[in-house]
Amino acid sequence: MRLTSNKFFVIYAIFSIYMVGFYLISQDPSSLTNQRTLLGTFLPILTGFMIAPLLSHPRGNLLAIPATVISLLVVPLFFLILHTNNIWILALTLALTLSSLTLPLWIRRNPMLSLVTFVFLSLSYLASYITLVREMDFPWEILASVPLLSAVPVIQDVNRRISPLICSVLAFLGSSLLSNQAILYLITHIWPPGLYQITLYVLIATLTLTLFGFKTFSTFPFIVLSALAYLLFSPSITIIPLVTGSSLTISPESIGIRIEVTENRIIIRAQVPKSKRISLRLDGTPLNYRIVGDNLEAIVSDITPGDHLVETCVESLCVKRTFKVQSKQGTLPQIRIDHQIDGKTLRLTVRLTSVLDAKVTVKVNGEDVSLTSKERGKYVGEYELRQPGNYVVEAIANLKDTTLAASKEIEVRGPLDLDVDVQDRWPELFVRVSPSLGGRKVSVDKLWVRVNGEEMSFSNPDVGVYEAIFGPTEAKTYTVEVEGIRDGMRAEKKIMVQVRPPSLRNWDPGVWIGKTIYGYEISSVLGVGGTSYVLLGVREGKKYAIKIPTVSPSSSSSLTRVGLGTFSDLSKESSKLQEISERSGDIVKLYGVYADVNSIRDILGGKPYLYLTNPPAIVMELMKGGTAEDLLKITQVSRSKEWKLIVMEILRRMASALQVVHSEGYVHLDVKPRNIFFSSPPGGSGEEVLNNLRSGSVQVKLGDLGSARRIGEKITEYTGEYCPVDQVESMLLGTGAKPEMDVYALGATIYKLLTRNPLNPPEMVKEMDSSVDAFLDRRDYRSHLDRARKVYSEHYQKIRVVDQDCLMRLILKMVSPDPSARPPMRETLDQLRLIKD
Repeated sequence: MRLTSNKFFVIYAIFSIYMVGFYLISQDPSSLTNQRTLLGTFLPILTGFMIAPLLSHPRGNLLAIPATVISLLVVPLFFLILHTNNIWILALTLALTLSSLTLPLWIRRNPMLSLVTFVFLSLSYLASYITLVREMDFPWEILASVPLLSAVPVIQDVNRRISPLICSVLAFLGSSLLSNQAILYLITHIWPPGLYQITLYVLIATLTLTLFGFKTFSTFPFIVLSALAYLLFSPSITIIPLVTGSSLTISPESIGIRIEVTENRIIIRAQVPKSKRISLRLDGTPLNYRIVGDNLEAIVSDITPGDHLVETCVESLCVKRTFKVQSKQGTLPQIRIDHQIDGKTLRLTVRLTSVLDAKVTVKVNGEDVSLTSKERGKYVGEYELRQPGNYVVEAIANLKDTTLAASKEIEVRGPLDLDVDVQDRWPELFVRVSPSLGGRKVSVDKLWVRVNGEEMSFSNPDVGVYEAIFGPTEAKTYTVEVEGIRDGMRAEKKIMVQVRPPSLRNWDPGVWIGKTIYGYEISSVLGVGGTSYVLLGVREGKKYAIKIPTVSPSSSSSLTRVGLGTFSDLSKESSKLQEISERSGDIVKLYGVYADVNSIRDILGGKPYLYLTNPPAIVMELMKGGTAEDLLKITQVSRSKEWKLIVMEILRRMASALQVVHSEGYVHLDVKPRNIFFSSPPGGSGEEVLNNLRSGSVQVKLGDLGSARRIGEKITEYTGEYCPVDQVESMLLGTGAKPEMDVYALGATIYKLLTRNPLNPPEMVKEMDSSVDAFLDRRDYRSHLDRARKVYSEHYQKIRVVDQDCLMRLILKMVSPDPSARPPMRETLDQLRLIKD
């Protein structure tokens, strides 16, 4: 809310009464009965009331006036009234009080003060002062104080940054002189005592307010500081914060408006401070202007007769000036035609200058146009455009003694058209606008793009092409509105778009590319499985593999069933699992597990945007060489004579990795060829792969440690092709994870690599899947588990092994139907060392 002059006047009046009243309260009550005392009390108040409106309109410069008048002039006047009966001396003192206002009025460019008045008041001031010095021993310090304190308002126009500091110093010097030459104490003492020490404290506080940003807002902090100084210390030092706060604002007197009217043209000039937000309006319409030095200048042609209002604003301070333009005899009236094309509508505006009333007719290609007059001298009408071409507009104004006519030829090359393409690139809407004119792509003068009423910023990547992006979007209908203007032609288009976020069951992992997940920028999709997506993430120039589980678990018999709850539980164990991955060089390093129970719940509840921005994820070491499953498909390697030795190397590394996992009290639970990774491409032949593995140039590691559970903890997943029946049974019964499950899975993995055939028969996998389905449906699941055991036992008995094949005999022990018959991983490692290459 902008303060008015009346409100400021009330503030200053209250402040003046407060300071004089406080002075009276501190006096002897008996002295107040004296009529001379009462006169001396109310005269300063009345003087302050008369002076304040003369000095300024709204703004903080007035804040310095009450303290200046009372401390500098009214207090001496009050003293003289109480101590003299000489009417001549009283008159001189009153003249001194009034004439001392000359300098601040002059330097603030007050229009009420002419040069003659200024000279007269200045001479009056000097004469009255010299007389008082001679007759009453008036102190000379006051004469030195007046210029210092009066010069403060002009400082604000010198430099807005340093003026508050200069004003504080000037106020300090002025108040020091009022305090009986306190400046001498500053020269002779390092730290002045008493009142002078307090004065210095107030100066420091004022400078602190100025330096710490109290530069452009309300001067209230300075008023508070001044009041405290007056209440607790001395009236003479209240000037310091007041004049400083006063210099921080803009006064209306610093904005002088001059208007020159010449026939039908006006020239507006205004003096404005530099480096400020400036606006100029004529009758509420913004005007273009130029800045020449400290002056703003604007020229307006074809001004109509009548009353007009000019408003100049600097920041939030506005100064208004009204003027009147007379219709001069002999001035030739003029008529002007303006137009704007809005789609197929030609909007016409006819303006008459120096004419108050006339009968106006308009024709377009000979056809009459209906007109309406919304204001004097202005007529508007519309004409429907039928096709591109040239249109001739004729306007005739019949006056009493003359007729005015004007014509204008308008070329319509075709209606402006907007080709708007809105694409649902969830979670964003992509809007492309291509304006065209007569079938040719063009640029526009102005363009607005709004989505559900919200104006969007846009880019201009090519001539005649504008693009905007809105997001994130939800599953609802969006209204896209586009409006464009070119050469007065306007076009609009509105499109309704129904946004349908992708289904979680048919998720495209490509939507993550270019996004940032947990600080990792996703650059590509490395792989897509039935239970997870693997993305390539980059952070600080280093690459990582990021595994994100699918939301809807697959029921495929050959894929792991993953529960999202696993990630929630896993996040609690992430620090321990990271420690395990660091302990063994045969395990893919785990850098972080991100899972939030609430986010997962919301994702499953139908908020796919959270799956895009905050999916459950595991950040792992990036292995660039593919998996053992990929290596098996390279026939030059898997059918070479070195293949068995390669498998032996893989088995040793995997057994060593699992031994570390088991020793820490965990079970991996998802050992398979797809989770055996190579640090880099192992090679294209059996000999090359074997040499790279033995030399260490290519490392083979066990991955997906994120599936691990503590021994005895509930199981939530299985991979049918590689897990034993007892793992599925433990999952359904909740009996917990056991190390022998990993022994079986590792044996099944090596069996697959050696024979290229899965260990678990398809019928066995099918029965295990059926048992899970029956369990979820609360049906009999045990019969399926029994059939799965029977199928595997029969298959196990049919496996034939040559006596000399020590590796295959070890594998058969590892995949025994009886979990207790499977060797621990430590024993498996020992037996592997006894097998010769």
